[in-house]
Amino acid sequence: MGWLRYALGKDLQSCIATALATLGALWTVVEIASYFVGDLRSIRLTVVFPGLICTSLVIGARMGVRPRSVVLPIGSSDTVVAIEIGDIFTVPGARVIPVNDFLDYDLARHIAPTSLHGQFLLRCFPGREQAFRDQTDEALAQQPAKLVQRSSGRNRRYSVGTVARVTAGNDDYLLLVLSRTDVHTLKGSADTDDLWRALGGLWSQARYLAFGRDVVVPLIGSGLSGVGLPVGRLLDMLLISLVDATKTRKVADRVVVVLTESHLDQIDLRDVSRVWQS
Repeated sequence: MGWLRYALGKDLQSCIATALATLGALWTVVEIASYFVGDLRSIRLTVVFPGLICTSLVIGARMGVRPRSVVLPIGSSDTVVAIEIGDIFTVPGARVIPVNDFLDYDLARHIAPTSLHGQFLLRCFPGREQAFRDQTDEALAQQPAKLVQRSSGRNRRYSVGTVARVTAGNDDYLLLVLSRTDVHTLKGSADTDDLWRALGGLWSQARYLAFGRDVVVPLIGSGLSGVGLPVGRLLDMLLISLVDATKTRKVADRVVVVLTESHLDQIDLRDVSRVWQS
């Protein structure tokens, strides 16, 4: 039903343009053929033309609607990238969740419930702050941290690009430090340099922490961290960083980039496919 919704909404103009172009091309063929087939001339208005309209509408609806998934090969490697619209919490694999540099838990003061960090805590560690602390402390035991005095929240600050592997039920999550927290306002933020460092840290550690599973990644930087780049540029940065990391050593057989419905309004995966497969 996704293609029908977009045919009637966001992509209506594209669908109509494609349908009209198709109708024009098919009608030209009919006009040429009618000079040679006499019977065709008599039925073209009652049978042929309605048939052409229906065919054009179907083609327009199908070709004018933005696809909801594409698969891209990573050149000179056996890694593929699948880009799809969906819910990251339902896609199998080691799921990447961007978090702040303290890996905070407090949804009342430190973490926005609407952020991916917040959604992860609500879905995977509801009311289980100590379990979350224990797992992240164990995962980061060998990682350098800076002690910071704060009025609330955890006091160990980890550098951007640090990854902590935790489990919730049968699911694996890679918590990726992306945003830097202002200890006074408690607001987390990240810029393009932070994004690039975070992606580099992710790929280098996912090689080992994903244990051969698919690495499932959101569009990192598109949330509340405030990187400020358009969806297309964020996706380009993610793909470029993966290609660069893969040149050194393979990250995974398959990387899945999960976009949201709102991202589909801002990007056409056909354009992404053309650029990255050209």
